Amino acid sequence: MEVRIQEALVAMWLEWRLSKDEILKVYLNPVQIGRGIFGVSEAAQSYFHKQVQDIELGESACLPA
Repeated sequence: MEVRIQEALVAMWLEWRLSKDEILKVYLNPVQIGRGIFGVSEAAQSYFHKQVQDIELGESACLPA
């Protein structure tokens, strides 16, 4: 039970300090996506030669998990 309370407090602190987009960026950037590619920004550049904000929804669905 104590761990869940700590997790809830950390979640509230993060939401107070960061926007939803920033939290998602922090969560997704260290994730390995494919062969030595880390983060969605690097994956967008590697697979589609685009900035992450320029990829389309269908392209984002094609990124390896």
